Amino acid sequence: MSLYKRGNCWHYRFRWNGEQYRGSCKTSKEHEAKKVESLVLARLLENKALPGSKKIPTLAELSSRFFPWLASLTTDRPPMEPTKKYYRVGWRLLASTRLAGMRIDQITEDDIRATAVGNSPANTNNAFRTLRRMLKKAKGWKLISEIPVIKMVEEQPREEELEPWMEEKLLAVTEIRRTPTNKYAPKSANYGWQPFRDVLLIILDTGMLPKCSV
Repeated sequence: MSLYKRGNCWHYRFRWNGEQYRGSCKTSKEHEAKKVESLVLARLLENKALPGSKKIPTLAELSSRFFPWLASLTTDRPPMEPTKKYYRVGWRLLASTRLAGMRIDQITEDDIRATAVGNSPANTNNAFRTLRRMLKKAKGWKLISEIPVIKMVEEQPREEELEPWMEEKLLAVTEIRRTPTNKYAPKSANYGWQPFRDVLLIILDTGMLPKCSV
């Protein structure tokens, strides 16, 4: 660290973690300038903002900058639109938690682990991945100097798969004509199997999960 005088005012200048910091001590007295210099270093060691630096936003305030930036990215380069949509869903989950009102430099690993978000492990991980991406961008914008550890929760894998013989049986059953028991019901050829049969065909043809959370 070093002090130098410019005109009648002292300034500090030094490098920390590969970054250069410089600023005015706003005093003409060297002993006061040394105190300001020490305060700057102490705040860096505590991972806090420098005196006179920009206000650290809350997570909700960061979202007002993050998502317009996300929307401004070209569509032919990552992240692609499905990923952008994934982050928007993740933010909707995060917005109702206490993390949204916290300053981003105060969010710790313990805060994240104590946060209940979503109604499934997939929802929780959606929110946590969104949080990690937002904080990573905040670090790139030099709003914070480090990102807390964000651990995903365990998701349960699919336990059963439809065997070919199961598919054949389901398709055969849904082809059988059913007669409505209610005389006022519409007399359709496949009464009782729609829209189930169409949904079943989509699931089988695309390989999607019968039940999924986003």
